[in-house]
Amino acid sequence: MKTHGWNFFFIILMAVLVMDCSAQSSAPSDEITFDFTQISTDSPSIYSVKARYYSSQVYYCFLRITDVTKANYPVLMMRLDSSHNKLWITTFVETYFSGPRDTSSIFLADYESTSVTKLYNTTGQFIGVEVNWVFTLCRDNDSPYSTADGEWATQDDQVYFGAYIVGVTEDGYNDSSIPVTYLNGSDNPVSDEWVNNRALYVWDQSNQIIADSQSQREFFSFLAAPHGDSNAKVSVVFMNFDALDIVNNSFDAVRTFVADAHSRGLKVVFLSGDPSWALDYYRSYPVAHLQKVFSYNSKAMLNERLDGIQFNIEPHVLASWPSDTIWEQYIGNLAYFQDMVIDHNNAQADTLTFGVTLPYWYDEYTYNYRPVNEFVQDIVDCVTVINYWTATGATAMSGTEIAYSEALNNGKSVYIALETKDLGTSDPYNYISFWNHGNEALETMISDLETIYSSYSVFTGTAIHYYETDSASDQAYRSLRPDALSEPNQDYDEAPVVTVVAPNSGDFVANKPLEIVYTVFDSDTSQLETSVFLISESEEIQVDVASVTITDGSGLQTVTTTCVPSEMGVSAGDYVVQVIVQDPLTGVSSADSSNTSITIEQATEYQPPVANAGGSYETTEGSTVTLDAQASYDPQGSTLTYEWDLNSDGVFEVSGSTQSVTRPDDVTFTVTLKVTNAYGLSAIDTAEVVFLNAAPVVNPLPDVQILIDESVSLPPATYSDAGVDDKHIAIINWGDGTFEQYSVSNGIVTGVHSYSSTGTFSATVTVQDNAGAQGSASFAVSVKDDTGAGTVTHETVLNDINSILDIAYTLPSSRTSTRIITRIEGAKNFIVAYDYSRAIRKLDAALDQVGLLSDDLGLTALIEQLIADLQTL
Repeated sequence: MKTHGWNFFFIILMAVLVMDCSAQSSAPSDEITFDFTQISTDSPSIYSVKARYYSSQVYYCFLRITDVTKANYPVLMMRLDSSHNKLWITTFVETYFSGPRDTSSIFLADYESTSVTKLYNTTGQFIGVEVNWVFTLCRDNDSPYSTADGEWATQDDQVYFGAYIVGVTEDGYNDSSIPVTYLNGSDNPVSDEWVNNRALYVWDQSNQIIADSQSQREFFSFLAAPHGDSNAKVSVVFMNFDALDIVNNSFDAVRTFVADAHSRGLKVVFLSGDPSWALDYYRSYPVAHLQKVFSYNSKAMLNERLDGIQFNIEPHVLASWPSDTIWEQYIGNLAYFQDMVIDHNNAQADTLTFGVTLPYWYDEYTYNYRPVNEFVQDIVDCVTVINYWTATGATAMSGTEIAYSEALNNGKSVYIALETKDLGTSDPYNYISFWNHGNEALETMISDLETIYSSYSVFTGTAIHYYETDSASDQAYRSLRPDALSEPNQDYDEAPVVTVVAPNSGDFVANKPLEIVYTVFDSDTSQLETSVFLISESEEIQVDVASVTITDGSGLQTVTTTCVPSEMGVSAGDYVVQVIVQDPLTGVSSADSSNTSITIEQATEYQPPVANAGGSYETTEGSTVTLDAQASYDPQGSTLTYEWDLNSDGVFEVSGSTQSVTRPDDVTFTVTLKVTNAYGLSAIDTAEVVFLNAAPVVNPLPDVQILIDESVSLPPATYSDAGVDDKHIAIINWGDGTFEQYSVSNGIVTGVHSYSSTGTFSATVTVQDNAGAQGSASFAVSVKDDTGAGTVTHETVLNDINSILDIAYTLPSSRTSTRIITRIEGAKNFIVAYDYSRAIRKLDAALDQVGLLSDDLGLTALIEQLIADLQTL
C-alpha cells in the first residue's frame, strides 16, 4: 500500500501525547470483542474487532495487537474530525511508550469497511465511540521490528487486542483478557490458490510458437520451469495473435495450441492493443479484434476456446495526454468493449474475461473528481498493474489498486506486472527493468508481492513482461541473467515436456486393455521418468511408471503403455489421462493431460476365448507341417491374437493364426497355443506334432554288360534322404548269391564285383538309414563268355570310340569339324555311363556332320561300325 505523507515532527508529537496523557480508562477489556480464535500472517481472512473508546472528545483511536511482552507490536491509528467522524487510518509499529515508530504494513486496515459509531448515555450526552476495526495481518520486510522473513516477531503463540485513545483524557492501553492463537507463515503457508499464479506476455514470438512444433515444445518447457525453477512456473499466457487469421487460415493451428495449453493447466489470453484505441476515432480497430476473438471462440470446442482478452492500450503515450477528453474517451471505450464481451458471453454461453493493463500512476490522475484507476477497475474484469519498478518501495506501488478492487467485493482481479526487457539506455539506473538485476532479484520481488498481497482475494498473481522474440536485440525474460554479476542467456536445466497423444476422448470398458500413448521431449537430458494417472473428481490413480530413454536425436520419444483399468482399481466414471515427466537428476518436471475426459464404463463379465491348436499333426522328416489355430473363437466375437510356444520352454516365441514348422529328423513333440481376446482374457490349447522317419530313395541305375571274370564297377549309384541328420549304410545284392555291405559318402554308393559265370543277373542296391528304413534300386548285369572272336564288349566300344576321336582331332579346323568332335565326345561320355542308346543318337548326329566333309578320313565307316556294335550291347 502507498504510505501517507506524515512528517517526522507529527509522529514525534503523537508519541509525546501518548506518553504524557492520562485519565479515565479508554476501553474496558470486556468491551473489546471479536468472534475468531486465531489470526495468521498471509491468511486470506479479513478480521473484525470492535472496541469502545470513552472520552467527551476523541481525536485519535488506537487498536493494537500484542504478546505477553507488550513490546514491538503493530498498531492501527484512526483520526476523527471534530464531529467524531472517521477522517483517515494509518498503521505503524511502536515500542511500548518509548522508542521510534515505524510505518508498517504488518497491520493493514480496510478503510472502507472500518466504521465508527457514536455512543451516548441515557441523557443523550456524547460519551465516546465504538470502532469496528476491519483488517488483515501481513508480512513487512521493510520493518526493523519484524523477523527476517517479514513476520511479526511475537514472543509466543498467544496474542491479545488492546485499545486506547487520544482525546480530552486517556489512560493507556486496556488489553482484552481473551487470547488469540497467532499462526506465523511457517504454520500457515501461502495459499496454493495463488502461489505461482504467474502470467507471461508473449508478443512477436506468438506466431513462431503456433507455427513450429519445436518452438512450441521449447515454450511449454520454459513455462513449466523458467530458468530451471519449477516454483516459477507460468500458468497464464497473454499471446499476441494479431498477425494470424485465427478465424480461418490459422484456426486449426491456434485451436490445437489452446487445447494443448489447457491440458497442461495453462490459460491462454488474447493480447493486443495500441494507445490510439483510447480514442473514439480509432474504436473500430479494437472492435475488430474483439469480433475476431468472438468468432474464433464460437467455432472452437470448449477446451479450445481462448480464456480472455487483454488490451494493452496505455493512453499516456498520446501526444495530448493528460486531458479530460482523453480520459473520457478512454473510459467510454473500455465500457463499450466490456459490454461487447458481456453480450458475447451471454449469447454464446462463453466465459471470456476482459482486462487491460493499468499503469500504477493512474491513481494520481483524476477525472470527474475520482482517480482514473477507479473508473477502469469499475469497468473491466481484470487489471494488470504496470508495476515497473525495481527499487525500494516497489512492493507498495500497486497497493491502491488492489485495495480498491478488494473494496469493490465483486470478484474483479488484479495482476501485478514486472518488466524484464533489456531497455538499454532507456533505463540507465535499472529502476524499471530487472534485466540487469537478474532472475534472483526478480524472484525476490515476486515473493515479496505474494507475501504482502496474499490475503487479498482480488490478487491474482504476477505478470512478467515478456517472453522475448528471436531477435538478439530484443531480449527479455527468457534470456534473463541469473543475478546481477552474470551474463544473460545462461544455460539452465530445462524442463522435460510430455504430450498426451491418445486417448483424448472416447469410451473404454473397465476390464478391457486401455492403450495410452504419449511423447516426451527434453533438449538436454536423455533419461527421464514418467508417471501415468487416471484422475476423476474424487480420485487419482497411478496406472503406470516408466523410465524412458530418448534415442532420437531430436529429443522427442514416443511411449506406449497399456493397462486394464479395473485391475488398477479404476471404477466406472469420467477420467482425465495425466502424464507427469521428471528429470531424475534435477527434479524438474512438467505434466500434460488429455484434452478432454475419457469415460470408463462398467466392467463387463467377458468369457475367455476358446483355443484350438488343431492337430494332431503328422508328416515326414524334412517336410513342413502347417499349424492351424483358426478354429479358435471368442464368445463375444472380438478379434483374437495368437501366440505359439514351439519348443515347450514356456515362451511364446511366434505369433499368427497359422504357423509353419519343419524338422530335419524324425521327432515327436508338443506345441502350445495361447489365444487372447480384446478384453485381455486368454486360453491355452496343445497339439502333438509327429515327424515320421522317411526311407532313403535310391535313384534308378542303368543296366550293364560285362565279360565273365571281368570286374564290374557299380554304375554311379546315388540316393537321397529327407532326414538330413540320418546315418546310412549300403547293401548290394549282386544277384549271383553275393551280398556285400559298403559305406556311403555324400549320397553316393560305390562297389566292385566280378561274375564267374555267364548269364543275366539282377543286382540290387539297398540304402538303409539308422532307423532301419530302406530304399532300393535294381539293374541288370549281362555276363558273356569272352572266348569268341570279335565279341563286342563295353571295353571294345570304348577303345573304338577313342580311335575315332583320334582321327577326328586331325580334321582341318572348321565349324563342322568342331561339331563332329563335340558329338563324338558326347557319345563317349554316354558309353562310359553305359547309356548306349543315347551314345548311338550322338553318333548318328556326328554322321550328319561328317557327310558335309569333302574328305572324311574314313570316319563314316568307323562310326557306322561302332553304331552297329553298340546295338548288340
